[in-house]
Amino acid sequence: MVRVLTILALSVLALPASAAECTCRALGRDFVIGTTICLSTPSGARLATCDMMVNNTTWRFSASPCVAAALDPAEQQPTETVAAEPQDTGEYALALTQP
Repeated sequence: MVRVLTILALSVLALPASAAECTCRALGRDFVIGTTICLSTPSGARLATCDMMVNNTTWRFSASPCVAAALDPAEQQPTETVAAEPQDTGEYALALTQP
């Protein structure tokens, strides 16, 4: 009986833990892995993609500026993308893709 309980206890411990959904944080919001958004950088607004590096989430920045950042505000057309609430710093996050 003790042997059965020991095997049962060890088999429960061997079960994989349910993985928490990993997200990247930006401007007070969570973004799932694979999401590309527009973030402000010292080099100007750049496209950033939420990704995993080893066991941590990270933003991978491209050299490409955000399309909306390159347009003259008078030429910008309304889009159907989701934008975060503006922060006190005037920064914003524009979700461009969802995985």
